[in-house]
Amino acid sequence: MIKHFYTLLLALLPATVFAQSTFTRPDRSFLHPESAEKAIAQTAKARPTATKRVARIRTVYNWNTSTGKWSETGTKYTTTYNSAGRPENTLALDSATSKPVSQTQLTFNTAGYVTSYLLETWNGSNWQNSLRYTASYNDNNLETDFLQQVWENGAWVNDYQDKITYDSYGNVTEEIYYDRTLAVNANWLPTHHARYTYTYTSAGVISEKVVEAASNNDPLTLNGRYLYTFPSTTSKFFSSYLYQRWENGTYVDNLKCDGIQRDSKNRITQQVFSFLNNGVWEITLRTLTTYSGDYGSEIVDQALNGNVWVDMSRMVSSYDSYNNHLGTTFADWKNNIWATTAGTSYQLSYTDNAEIKSRIYKLFNVAANQFVNKTKTYYKDFAAVILAAKNTQQLNKLLQLAPNPASDQIIFKLAGLPMHELLTVEVFNSLGQSIQSFRLSPQKANQGHILDVSNLKAGVYSLRLLTSEGPITQRFVRE
Repeated sequence: MIKHFYTLLLALLPATVFAQSTFTRPDRSFLHPESAEKAIAQTAKARPTATKRVARIRTVYNWNTSTGKWSETGTKYTTTYNSAGRPENTLALDSATSKPVSQTQLTFNTAGYVTSYLLETWNGSNWQNSLRYTASYNDNNLETDFLQQVWENGAWVNDYQDKITYDSYGNVTEEIYYDRTLAVNANWLPTHHARYTYTYTSAGVISEKVVEAASNNDPLTLNGRYLYTFPSTTSKFFSSYLYQRWENGTYVDNLKCDGIQRDSKNRITQQVFSFLNNGVWEITLRTLTTYSGDYGSEIVDQALNGNVWVDMSRMVSSYDSYNNHLGTTFADWKNNIWATTAGTSYQLSYTDNAEIKSRIYKLFNVAANQFVNKTKTYYKDFAAVILAAKNTQQLNKLLQLAPNPASDQIIFKLAGLPMHELLTVEVFNSLGQSIQSFRLSPQKANQGHILDVSNLKAGVYSLRLLTSEGPITQRFVRE
């Protein structure tokens, strides 16, 4: 049984096309400020004021599989925040003895992205360096350089690095990953190297993507290309694409994806995959996606058996009404039921102010066929952080909106704010009535988000973003 259709794709296509590698890239969730916020129990509800509440203390307990009980002592983390509400320092102590365990320090750029991270551990008498990261960004706050180092024999030693470049549209043009496991005489060797060349339509979206890739310090070689088809010359969303391998000096058809359907938010709800077999296209796989709220989704992969689509695998990602993650499960279709094969689960409880006060983290155990406790975290000492607010005129200048007037779609971009919580986006008609509302991550707002206005009547509308520094509003005209 194939656990996910991408497994089959990887088996049928060159691995380098999907930029797969044999090593694991370091966990860098801390580089995304909104993820760090969730880790310290921030409510995901946007507040249209210049304040937010943060948990300054959290205590983590581990589940003891031998006793079937939670550990009696845990690790207590105390976090201090700067004026922008970013977690600059965290001290970890044994909750019973108050003995130091570790401490971390972070620095940020003006847009709220982490530029450095330092982890120190307590050796009984002194703080000892352990691990550090540094990250650099371009003017659009896209990561360009990441370096991980470990402390060994009294010195920092390079452990992992990646370098990324982008074009003017913000798409990756080259990426190189280095790992010291392949270093020769202390010199970096790339474990993965890829280069991407794009062709754009007049609407500024990708119509062709050429892929070159290499690994283990081999030279780049041409792998293949993706050709995207659009329903019209002004459309921002493709309706199908074709992947062609590079073979013997020419492009050869290999895979195509069509039958694409989208919902009202232009999110893909269906994809049908076909592979070329002896010159004949064979429909092989279909993916159906159902969305729940802003972030929840169910993705079902189906295989074609004769003329009937048969369920094969499923991934369900759930969120609560506060947009906090409740877990992700993976399942295979067996004996006419979904049999869970892997997954995570989060049980959350809230304060009266809608702040997370406890979180139980569980992992699915295949042998036991159930979710098993891993950690339990309690949050307390919530405090309001007052942010340095910009005046309305300054804030409104940060929102870029085009084209205006518009008949089909508007692209808006918000840059220059130290954002690290979800934004609420609203569209109002000329009567001041809210006709559309959704949540948006700060990264997406920074990179640019497409707003579909094709269903709106001609007239004047207002686009409002509720940020931690206050509301931002601009008008636009629907032709």
